[in-house]
Amino acid sequence: MADRHGGLLREVTRERGSGSVLAIAVLVVAATLAGTGFLLGSALAERQRLQGAADAAALAAADVLAGRVAGEPCGVAGEVASALEARLVDCHAVDTAGEAGAGGDVVVRLGARVADLVDLTVSARAGPRG
Repeated sequence: MADRHGGLLREVTRERGSGSVLAIAVLVVAATLAGTGFLLGSALAERQRLQGAADAAALAAADVLAGRVAGEPCGVAGEVASALEARLVDCHAVDTAGEAGAGGDVVVRLGARVADLVDLTVSARAGPRG
């Protein structure tokens, strides 16, 4: 029986430290999941903020189209976007049929970068009230 217990003791001593390796692996996985969750949450919050900025920029440009505000629609949209810490990616006027032109609505696209990893782009469309 001494051999049997001695063999068992040798088996147990060979596995010493395996719990530490497992604990480190679990911590690495948990940290990765937490970091991914944080990045996703930040991106979603930034997208909401960016969408609000795009809406405001499009409404400001629509006010220019309607003659309520002086200036050039896309210039005003760019100023609003800049004031709201967003980057104007594209701006153009469209007529009510959806064709590019000088009529009806203005479409604004804004962009931003989240945590130097994710690029976001949102768009908004607005026009004068008929």
